[in-house]
Amino acid sequence: MSTTYENLLSGINNLTKIDWDSDTPQSTLLGQRFLAHCRKENFDPGQDLAAVAEEWHDFLGAAGWGWDLNFACETYPYATRLLDGVRLRGDCGYPAYAFALLLNAPHPWGFGLGGATVERYDGHHHEGFIATHNGTIFGLGGNLTRPNGGVLQGFYLWDNHKVVAHGGHYYDVSYRRDFNALGNLAPASLQVTRENVRLRDLANYDPKSPWGFTLGWGLPRLAMLKLSDVATNNSHGITVFRATNVGNGALTGYYIQWEEYWGWRGSSQRANYYGPYTQNPLVR
Repeated sequence: MSTTYENLLSGINNLTKIDWDSDTPQSTLLGQRFLAHCRKENFDPGQDLAAVAEEWHDFLGAAGWGWDLNFACETYPYATRLLDGVRLRGDCGYPAYAFALLLNAPHPWGFGLGGATVERYDGHHHEGFIATHNGTIFGLGGNLTRPNGGVLQGFYLWDNHKVVAHGGHYYDVSYRRDFNALGNLAPASLQVTRENVRLRDLANYDPKSPWGFTLGWGLPRLAMLKLSDVATNNSHGITVFRATNVGNGALTGYYIQWEEYWGWRGSSQRANYYGPYTQNPLVR
């Protein structure tokens, strides 16, 4: 009887506990289509794993995969929904866990290579990092706003990112890159300078300004935020970071994270990032 990746795993995250012989996969599943594509094009992870990882990235793009940071994947059972083709939106965990599953699963479910794991990277200080992010990747553009306005092109600030590890090498299938060391993912790491920052502690706080960080935070803006927070059960938080382990001089400096927690949407949150500031933006 044929079935799906999701039904086969049935919520089990330990792949050694899966009875791979209990069923056969449906040929129309996204993961099965990728395996068939690799066989046709002679892509073999045992011979050139980097090429297969790049092909997985390209295959997902052609299938319509897109980044959606509201849907996180931390396990193989979650990734089965991508392999089944029923979820085509999510965070970097979906492509990573799905690719690792294909590498580890025996025929006909996967390549049968074995030895693949998913590694989570969160910077040298485990407080976030900045990745090279050229253009729009899987529908995701940059998220850093320059101090004088506009997007800081070519980079993206992450609190964590997931890649596939095999044989001491790291394959970033979301970015179509591979590295000899996990830390090479980041041209800069982040280190917290201060959490729970008050607006009046920031150098560009201007009580007369109605707008945001690029023009200074002012009392009218604060009044609107407070009314919104009371009406919607929202809250806000500010954190200041410093770039460390900098491999690209354009990233040297400080960064401000303005985070919003939306009570009316459950536990949803959104963060905006500003930087780099050449001087510490804290005045107190």
